Amino acid sequence: MKNKNFIIIVIGQIISLFGNAIQRFSMSLYLLEFTGSTAAFANILAISTIPYILFAPIAGMLSDRVNKKKIMVYLDFFCSFLIGGYAIILLNGRDHEVI
Repeated sequence: MKNKNFIIIVIGQIISLFGNAIQRFSMSLYLLEFTGSTAAFANILAISTIPYILFAPIAGMLSDRVNKKKIMVYLDFFCSFLIGGYAIILLNGRDHEVI
């Protein structure tokens, strides 16, 4: 592990994956608080894993052909954009219209 850039990318990816897990769990908790339904809480947790199952094979093929660093950066920016958009919706008090 002498390559410093590789270590930085791996640490960044670990932090990103941890943040994604926290985001999925917190969205489920928010739905539990909003609806009071434990079934909705469990369903959202279960459903949030479906994209990983469906897109993992495709992502594996793409990552073999495309620059991995670019993929990670673009997808992290995309996730940040989505989460930022949801934060704006929450701050405006219009979250009940989304759910």
